Amino acid sequence: MKTSRWKVWVDCGSGEKATKVVSKVCGLAFDAESTLMPRPCPKGGFVAEWEREHQGRWNDVVVEVIAIGQRMASGWVLTGDVHSDPEGLASKTAGVRFHVAGVTMITWAVIGTA
Repeated sequence: MKTSRWKVWVDCGSGEKATKVVSKVCGLAFDAESTLMPRPCPKGGFVAEWEREHQGRWNDVVVEVIAIGQRMASGWVLTGDVHSDPEGLASKTAGVRFHVAGVTMITWAVIGTA
């Protein structure tokens, strides 16, 4: 089984607003509303984390995760070894265009074996 691990950072003044932003992000990415409860970050804002299981061959899962990320933002930085530990980063400071207002950063990683 392959798993993707996601984190979304949002710049919101309250947990209620952060929950709404994260729910919109998940709606775009997964065609489903989220019940995730973002937690406060020490430097301000909120972060939500989740994992998602994927079926299929390694290459198909990596492409699926990249496609999910592209539904959330444009301009991803890809790092890691595509054969063992690919990761993606989208950051407002890098000029990434997020598809939901209030998002400041998103990361993903594919976990499992090729």
